Amino acid sequence: MARKTFPMLIQDTSDSDNQLALFGFFQEIVKDVSQVNSVQGIWAVSPRHVDLSFPGAFNKAIVGNRPDFRAFDPVKNYHEGTGLVARADQEMSDPELAKQALEDSQLVLHNEIRRTYTSIMMASGLDPFSRSSWEFCLRAFPCCVLPFPEEHLLSHHYFAREFLFDRGDLEGNQFGDPLTSKSYNRIVGEIDGEVAADSKGAYDRKADVVRGHAAARRRRARKIVQDALEQWDAILGVDHLDWLNTCELNSSGCLSSVTDVIVMAPITMTDELWSKLRTAKRLWGMFFALDNAAEYGHWVVDDKAKNIFRNNFNTALDEQGTLRMLKQIHTKELRAHFHPTELFKGELGQVSWADARDLVKPVFDLMANGGSIASVTPMLGLYNCYNCAKSPKGDPQQISDPLTVFEYLNFSQRFAKQDVSYASFNPEDYMPVASYSPSLIMADHDTTEQNYRSAWEFAKGKGIPEERLQKAVRKEQVFVVKFTYEPLNNGMYTGHGLVKRMLPEYGKWLSSLLTAKPDLKAPEHMSLSIPILESTRQVFLQNSAAGSGDCGVGVNTAAPVCGISACSCQ
Repeated sequence: MARKTFPMLIQDTSDSDNQLALFGFFQEIVKDVSQVNSVQGIWAVSPRHVDLSFPGAFNKAIVGNRPDFRAFDPVKNYHEGTGLVARADQEMSDPELAKQALEDSQLVLHNEIRRTYTSIMMASGLDPFSRSSWEFCLRAFPCCVLPFPEEHLLSHHYFAREFLFDRGDLEGNQFGDPLTSKSYNRIVGEIDGEVAADSKGAYDRKADVVRGHAAARRRRARKIVQDALEQWDAILGVDHLDWLNTCELNSSGCLSSVTDVIVMAPITMTDELWSKLRTAKRLWGMFFALDNAAEYGHWVVDDKAKNIFRNNFNTALDEQGTLRMLKQIHTKELRAHFHPTELFKGELGQVSWADARDLVKPVFDLMANGGSIASVTPMLGLYNCYNCAKSPKGDPQQISDPLTVFEYLNFSQRFAKQDVSYASFNPEDYMPVASYSPSLIMADHDTTEQNYRSAWEFAKGKGIPEERLQKAVRKEQVFVVKFTYEPLNNGMYTGHGLVKRMLPEYGKWLSSLLTAKPDLKAPEHMSLSIPILESTRQVFLQNSAAGSGDCGVGVNTAAPVCGISACSCQ
């Protein structure tokens, strides 16, 4: 009998709470490996735009405006754009710049997949230096690569340099250990080298490219990333691309079994990929900022068009991908559990990640003062690295993604215990934490066009030449939220009181993720029997493709989108 829930977790690889969320799911798989005999879920990786030729230190005296976040104001950071190539590079009309940026993105993507799997393995007790651990992950929790977000923030994580977070070997510790803040900043400075600046002290991209600084910076960064990939190859015993190709084959064979889509990253799925999710029933995510929602415990009805990309802290959403997602919600009649961003504002927001702030402080002090990192847990080490990358003082950054996974797991575990059909299952009894379900969210094309013209005139008034306006002004989609009533949930909001009652339980779970530090073992040392590893990889994949397990559709061998030869997500 098919499982009641089978998730596809859409996630990128940069923020530390991304790994926390994936670990929250993955630890459920590793709890008893003797019971794992099929794929347990898919990790759909949303790639980041990367250009390793950009400076990462962002000394404000040199760079001025940080180029990692493309501002909505076209005057503030004019050199930034969307797509894979910055505006200044586009205007230089050098096709090599676009080619090199794509290669950077693919190189870092592969390394970030490695780093993410490594972090969730270590926190779960799997030894990432054991080849069989990677074989287990390939079979139990494979990844597939989604298309690059078309309207994502270009250079969104240049400054963070995540590929350094587990490179303790660069300061005398082991490969896989967290990097201290001092060494992190030193290495970023060494990668950056000389940076070109204009007369106002702002980053001069054109001069940086012409003088060769950008190319030299790219070479230095690539060397570090490539070193990590070669160490991965040594662990796998094969080229890592072979492992990634097999992940693609395995995950694509499971798409028709997906029941729950859990979104914690930009939505980039094509209509074709959505069409393969033939059994999808529910969608979980945290997207839309709705005025005063958390404060008052209900949605405030506002008929005025609301541009969610100006009011939502998660401005990295891919707009066209979001439109495709909304279309699928309506056509497939998915139960879409949209959680408001206000859950992370005000008093409730402080409570929701207070444990992370408290737990990371002694880790920051220990690592900053040169103490032994032997006692640092995998997720706190990662979280500290990310905080130091985002803030000169290592201030704790907000954590949000694990809440979505916590809600899904809570729902799934309770739902699985129900010996009744889905039609008679009552979400009111078991709905976790808080859920806004579902609203009718549509694009407002007239207001979108009106705002675009206003932004065009504003940019023109700032002196931007007309021939550049097409690149300088971005057409941001405007969405209208129309409220609907969902009988199964007695309305749209499950209650402020329920949020307050559940947050302590969520806090305990989040603390358990951050403090997990089990002894590392290869899968064969965890149990005498591991069904998913008993057959050869070839037989396992053939069975999956033939539909003999819970997952099973024919493998699509279409052209890749991620640079991996057998990538089947498009």
